[in-house]
Amino acid sequence: MMRPEALATLRRWAEPLAVALALAWVVRESLSGAARGQILGWAGFLVAALLAGWLHVAAQRARLHKRGAARASGAELGAVGAGEVFVEEGRIRRIGPFGRVEVSVAALTRVEIAPGATPDSALWLLSAGSGPPFAASRAEDPEDAIPDALSALPGFHLEPVRAALQAKDGVIREVWRR
Repeated sequence: MMRPEALATLRRWAEPLAVALALAWVVRESLSGAARGQILGWAGFLVAALLAGWLHVAAQRARLHKRGAARASGAELGAVGAGEVFVEEGRIRRIGPFGRVEVSVAALTRVEIAPGATPDSALWLLSAGSGPPFAASRAEDPEDAIPDALSALPGFHLEPVRAALQAKDGVIREVWRR
C-alpha cells in the first residue's frame, strides 16, 4: 500500500515518465539502425524529436498540476463562489451558484491569473472582448482542464502560468495577450 501523496505524485508524473521511456527506446533503436545504415534508423530521429517536444509539454503540465489538495470551500474562493469548470470543444464553461457562464477559447483576448493564498486558490481571469472577465478558481478545475484548453492559443506557454501561481504578492499577472 502506498501513501496517498506518493500515489498522487506518481499519477501526476505518469505521462512524462511514459514519454521519456518511449523516447529512450526510440533513440536507442534509431542509433542502432543508423549505425547499420538502415533508413528507418534515421527516420526514428524524427520520431524522437516529436517525442522530445511531447516530453517537454508533459513535464510542464505535470509541474503545473495541483498536488492533490482538497477542493476549496466557497468561503475560500471569495466573490467567485463555489462552482465547477468544464471544457468541451474549445469552450470553457463554469457552473456555479449564480448560473452558467462560458467563453470560447478562440475568442479570448487576454489571460490573467490572480494569485491566492495557495496556488489552488488562484483565479483564472479570461477576457474575451470588452465585457468583464470570465473568472474561475483553480479549485473548481480539478483536472486542470483550463491550461490544457488554453495551450491551443498561439504563443501561450505554461511557464508564465506556473510563475504567476507561485507568486505571493497578490498582484494580478497577465500570462497571455492576443
